[in-house]
Amino acid sequence: MFKTVIAYILRFIRTNLGFIFPGRTLTSSPQPQTMGHPMDKKQDAVLGHGSRLRYHDIYENIIDFCGDEDFLRDRYKTLCSCALTCKAWHQRSKENLFRRVRFRQPEQVELFVRTLVDSPGVSTLVHDLHVTPRNAHEHPFFDFAQSAIVHTLTSLRNLQIRQFDWTAQPSDYCDSLRSFTTVTSLEVANVMFANARDFVLLVQSLPALATLSCGLNRFKEPWTKEDSESIWVVGDEEKPGPCSNLTSVVLWSLDNFPPVITSLGRSVSNLQLHQPDDSWPWENICLSVSGYQHLHSISLSLVVGLGARDGRLLNDTSENPFVDANLWLLTLLLRVRSTEMETLDIHLAPSLLPTEDGLWRPTYRSSRTEAIELMFGEGTKSVLSSWHSLKTLIVHLQDNDSDHGAAWWCNTLRDSLGDVAHAMTVQVDYYDPSVSRGRYVYDTVWITET
Repeated sequence: MFKTVIAYILRFIRTNLGFIFPGRTLTSSPQPQTMGHPMDKKQDAVLGHGSRLRYHDIYENIIDFCGDEDFLRDRYKTLCSCALTCKAWHQRSKENLFRRVRFRQPEQVELFVRTLVDSPGVSTLVHDLHVTPRNAHEHPFFDFAQSAIVHTLTSLRNLQIRQFDWTAQPSDYCDSLRSFTTVTSLEVANVMFANARDFVLLVQSLPALATLSCGLNRFKEPWTKEDSESIWVVGDEEKPGPCSNLTSVVLWSLDNFPPVITSLGRSVSNLQLHQPDDSWPWENICLSVSGYQHLHSISLSLVVGLGARDGRLLNDTSENPFVDANLWLLTLLLRVRSTEMETLDIHLAPSLLPTEDGLWRPTYRSSRTEAIELMFGEGTKSVLSSWHSLKTLIVHLQDNDSDHGAAWWCNTLRDSLGDVAHAMTVQVDYYDPSVSRGRYVYDTVWITET
């Protein structure tokens, strides 16, 4: 299948764009003169008819496309085939092949180490390292930070650790990670830790870390606010503490997460919180926000009416769910102490109510007027008005009425909030209730005004 696709692409390039296969030469035989289509002249002007440079860009884009894991599931086999196609394809295929390295079992680590020994030049090609054990949470010691790896991957930027049992690692294993001096991005997802200290030490072990994303993690031992404060190291200008370079934090699925966010430094300028619920350490997160003196942007995604990550809705259905949503928002915003806040991004998603026939009905359980009064009323306006540096306010929501599009929402919100920001953007995902969308029914996204 792969060879057929590539052959078709190359034939298309040669036939329609006048390019040649890599490694072949043009014949000297005269070409017939034909009357070209007007579109051909436009194409020649953009691509350069007969240019030897343009086909180089095209086949590199093809190889890069094959190296995109979101596009192609079996990328390794495909890139290996690309590397063996011809000499012109070899280097680009090799770069894509080693740009992202994934370890699923310890034997792959040993094989990669031997590759580094046999081909030292490969080490500079690795930008992303994914550690995702095949037997999640049930694997033995998984030594992915061997000396031959941490000291040679000088171009490594992104480290992802998923479905990992950190309790299988030695207690001092974070010391090995300190040699990953070029890693700027870390994702920790679905990892089992013995306690919160191990998580904090993992994050603090990467000296150049700038972006942290974490969620779905578990801890065997309980942890308190006092415990988290005991491992927080305060730095100064002469000797910065751990996480001094950590400027972006993305948090999601933090149910029963220990209150250790304050242990991750005070340099955060970009904070993203996805769907917080009653199980989040919200007090600790808000306390951390008050310490971010250089906070520039906050992105808060809320499922209106959601009580917990397992889908449980708020018990009190007599109260408008936007009362609770506004409480989440104001509790966070009131703790902001930064004078550099520039962007506030609010995502409001409806909760899902089951129907009697087994379908799901997305709904805010509120009218539009009530939602605006409760969510963007005087309390929110007062806080945002005090942020003199606020440049952009972005609101995302859903609607099922074409008369209430982005323009209507933007004008209505501006009437309620005034000029709290230099620019206000409203993005509305429109769902036509007459269009079937599988198991989802969008007939009551908003309650009809009375």
